Amino acid sequence: MTNLFINATLDGAHVERLRYVIPRTFDRVMAFPHLPFPLSRKLETLAPDVFLPGVGVLPNDFIMAVQTNPRFVEALMIGANHEMSREMLWRGLPTDQRGTPFQHFWQRLDGKTDIDCIHQWNAVPLGSQPGNTAMTVLLFRGRLLERFPNLSIYAYEIKDQEKRPGGTSPPPAQPDAAEMDPAKAVMPVIRGHLAPDITYVGFPIDPQAMQTYFFIVEEHMTEPRFGFDERVGDGQNSSSWQDVDWVDIGVDAGSYFGLTALQKAQAALKPLWNDPHAAHVADAALQRPFRGYWRGAALKTPGG
Repeated sequence: MTNLFINATLDGAHVERLRYVIPRTFDRVMAFPHLPFPLSRKLETLAPDVFLPGVGVLPNDFIMAVQTNPRFVEALMIGANHEMSREMLWRGLPTDQRGTPFQHFWQRLDGKTDIDCIHQWNAVPLGSQPGNTAMTVLLFRGRLLERFPNLSIYAYEIKDQEKRPGGTSPPPAQPDAAEMDPAKAVMPVIRGHLAPDITYVGFPIDPQAMQTYFFIVEEHMTEPRFGFDERVGDGQNSSSWQDVDWVDIGVDAGSYFGLTALQKAQAALKPLWNDPHAAHVADAALQRPFRGYWRGAALKTPGG
């Protein structure tokens, strides 16, 4: 290359490699479309055993922790973008085939991409690109998320050997001085469905550190339910409506209940019915929101 303004300087360079100028636009990639469709949705449908090996033998009604595979994600994204570039060229789109139309593999909840543009990747082994690190994923199989699709699922860091998030277990008679801090909750960043009864939720948590977190499934406070529980074993005998079962009030399946039926409940509750009214029925039948939590170490697979 020659230039009237820098030619003399380059001719006088003592090192030969300094006599060449690479313009800043030399590696510029032509414009390409950005396709936000997450490729995991296609893989879940076309090849579920590739997406999650062993998915066909997962037991029913269980939860466990797995981790993402950055090497697999990067390999698939390279192949998908290469083939899309070939397709665009074949259809007459002006392209140098170096664009990255697909940057989304997961169904992201935070709006981020899963890979940077491929022409900007670092010279590192596959699976080691910045931003594409392994994440902790909770895998649910069963009817829980079908029956309660709006459950809150999040992680909470364990502090000082806590036995439950934000306090002791079982809860003391008096309110705990320590409560959960909403600012410390770690919300999921990916979510998807592998089958009608399999759901996965991913967190930006290093799988090697998952044992330092609680993973929590929580019913929304604003979605009240009314009814009683089915009898388990010998049932409970206390002064709380939460321990009343359907058999305690003598209502057959498909029938309705009212004050008369509720007065058949446990003897300890009868003093509450000196002057009953409809609000008492609602209070008695109100199902309190539930919260389930697991330590990360309890969710690991054997050898994981």
